[in-house]
Amino acid sequence: MRSIIQLPKSAILLCVALLCLLPTGCAESDLSPSGSGNSQVDAGDQGDTHNPERDAETIADADTSSNGDSVEYAPCVIDGSAPWEDVAWGDCLAETVLDFGSVGAGQTVARLVRVDNQGTVSLRLNEALLDDANFNVQARRYSAGGAPVATDTTLPDDLAGEDAYFFEISVTGPGIAGAFAADVFEILLNPATSTGSETISIPLLGAYDSCAAHTADCDGDPTNGCEANIAGDALNCGGCGIVCAMPDGHAACVDGMCVVDSCLPQRADCDADPANGCETDLRSVEHCGACGEVCEFDNGRAQCGAGACTFEGCVAPFSNCDGVLTNGCETDTDSSLEHCGGCNLGCAFAGASASCNGGSCEFLKCDADTVDLNNDLSDGCECQITDANDVPDSAGLDTNCDGIDGDASRGIFVATTGSDTAAGTRDAPLKTISKALTLAASVSGLDHIYVATGQYAEQVTLANGVSIFGGYDATDNWKRIGGAPTTIFYDGPGERIAVRGVGITSATVLGMLEVRTAHTTVASQSNYALHCKNCSALVIQNSKITAGNGGNGAAGSNGLSGASAFGSGSNGGIGGNGQGDGANYGLGGTGGASGCGRTGGTGGRGGLRGENPGLNGGTGISGTPGGAGGLGDYGFLGATGKPGKPGSTGATAATGQNGSGGAGGQVLNDFWRGESGSDGTHGAHGNGGGGGGGGGGQAVGNSSWNGSGNGGGGGGGGGCGGRLGTGGSAGGGSFGLFLVNSTGITLTNNTITSGNGGNGGRGGSGGSGSAGGTGMRGGNADTGEVGAGGAGGNGSRGGNGGAGGGGAGGNSYGVYRQNTTLTLPAGNLITHGNSGTGGSSAGNAGSNGLAADF
Repeated sequence: MRSIIQLPKSAILLCVALLCLLPTGCAESDLSPSGSGNSQVDAGDQGDTHNPERDAETIADADTSSNGDSVEYAPCVIDGSAPWEDVAWGDCLAETVLDFGSVGAGQTVARLVRVDNQGTVSLRLNEALLDDANFNVQARRYSAGGAPVATDTTLPDDLAGEDAYFFEISVTGPGIAGAFAADVFEILLNPATSTGSETISIPLLGAYDSCAAHTADCDGDPTNGCEANIAGDALNCGGCGIVCAMPDGHAACVDGMCVVDSCLPQRADCDADPANGCETDLRSVEHCGACGEVCEFDNGRAQCGAGACTFEGCVAPFSNCDGVLTNGCETDTDSSLEHCGGCNLGCAFAGASASCNGGSCEFLKCDADTVDLNNDLSDGCECQITDANDVPDSAGLDTNCDGIDGDASRGIFVATTGSDTAAGTRDAPLKTISKALTLAASVSGLDHIYVATGQYAEQVTLANGVSIFGGYDATDNWKRIGGAPTTIFYDGPGERIAVRGVGITSATVLGMLEVRTAHTTVASQSNYALHCKNCSALVIQNSKITAGNGGNGAAGSNGLSGASAFGSGSNGGIGGNGQGDGANYGLGGTGGASGCGRTGGTGGRGGLRGENPGLNGGTGISGTPGGAGGLGDYGFLGATGKPGKPGSTGATAATGQNGSGGAGGQVLNDFWRGESGSDGTHGAHGNGGGGGGGGGGQAVGNSSWNGSGNGGGGGGGGGCGGRLGTGGSAGGGSFGLFLVNSTGITLTNNTITSGNGGNGGRGGSGGSGSAGGTGMRGGNADTGEVGAGGAGGNGSRGGNGGAGGGGAGGNSYGVYRQNTTLTLPAGNLITHGNSGTGGSSAGNAGSNGLAADF
């Protein structure tokens, strides 16, 4: 009986090309869009043509209408078994043949055919023909998305372009052996726009068997019927005489198929092909102990022994550095930075990049912010740049990694071993700080002076904006050791100042320096370790500043005595004798001489013969009256001339006044000036004595008896005044810092010490006055008749000179401020020395100096 799906008679056939894979090639349709007729295409070897997408070969074989539409289709016998829903979109069999094999009695075998419309033109499926009553043909569609869903359909039906259509062909064995009644399955179709038609013919293979399914008559004995179970008999598996035998294993027959039942030890059926049995040695590295268990280690050697995988070692240059075999020899020791040349041999340089080449660690370069200062790669690029603007600090940190604490590009270098004809570099330092300051003034950008340790015996005058930093070791790459000091020491002439500055108004730093002055022996000289005027931007840090002692004041000179300066007063002369009975009167004695002009008065001449008075004595210098002359006398025989009066003694001379003592001092022309003691005054000169008066004459009756008077004695010369004593000078002060108009100066972590103030000078003593001369007696001849001469007065002693005042004692200040406001932060240690004592004096002593830290 023939299975037929009826198609409508009015079907229109379009030109179509049947893409077929026949054993002899593809036959092209002879239909055209305007033509008609019938053409049969046998389906031979089609290959895998189920994909609705056109491939290059399909397109090449396609017929194309004049309007660009193409007609392409291909049949496909599905490689699979029911349920067809699972294999509807499976692969096509290599040959487009429906092979049902041997169909036993009551056995139903089904096959699935798919028609792929690979063109753009719809196809009309008209009929499906199979001329055998035991066969059933069912047209069906399957959805393509997800799990396919089958939908039964009936022909005729249309198949759109690039869509697919399915036919399920099943046969049930009738129990009578023999060939199929039909030998082909046919599908009649035509393009929807064509009047022609074509036939797809797919050959049928197989036959009916009289035995029930899975049985067969293998021994040819009708008496025992279909005695063989070809579904499970290993000697007749799937057919009589088909013996299941397995290389390296034991076979079993399951559903008529030879399958592996078990394998020999260390053997396995890994390709699921019963034909070659247990083909796999489970001691191989590809299948070690089980199918597909590959025995391998990345970059390593492996061996499979007795079904167990063992590690045999790494392949150079790889190593198993993590100790884990699951990832094999994971490390390339030729290139790994962590394992360069061997496990755990790190390739790294601090602060730098590195490369491992061929197992050797290589330094590449320092990081952008590091520097290899010591040329020793064992510690890498050991210097970390933390601040490109490196200002020297107390910790000696090199923050810009140029090799010194500071900025070498801004620096001039000074060392005691240098030369002032050198360039001032690290390798050729200057010898003096003064030369470095001169160089800084002439070269722009050089505003730091870096001074090595040692003593620099010079007076340094600061330059505005040029900083000086000490504490460097010129013998050890100019490291700033902070140990031995860098000392500026001054013991020279002029003002005793180690460091001085004027007009420091731009940032100027003195750091890690020791500034010292020597004690001075110059009288009244003050001592300044650092003196600065108008220094509002000066910064002193981490330094030690020590001033030496101030100079003692000079003693005042003692005044000369009157005797030494002028001499003493001389004695007056003795008055001359008169004559009782004669005309020879006595002359007055001479006044005593005086070195300072204070002569005594001359004695008065005796009275002339007769009743005549003697003359008055002369006046002594200055203003001492002489004695009055004696009166003459008249009488017969008993008359006597009167004696002259004595001269006056010179008035007492005044003593000189003592000078005042010095007290304190003042800032004069920006420097300290202590007050000296003032001078005393001279003692007054003494006064000369007055001369004695002359004696009176005598007159009697007989003129031959008349006599002349005796002369008066001369007054003594006045003594001279003692000379004044001069004042002692003030003691010099001692000042660690002396600041004038310097508000804004900054002091940080310094030790500042002043020395002792100088003692004030002693005031000079006044000189003693010299003695006055003695007034002498008058003439004393014939005093029973004529008057005796009066005695001269004594000259007075010169006054003593006044003593000079003592000088003021010197001050001692750690920091002295003149018109300067300064707030001292913590960390500064400021101390002072002793103040100087005031100078002594026989008159007025000087006052003691002051002492204070600040």
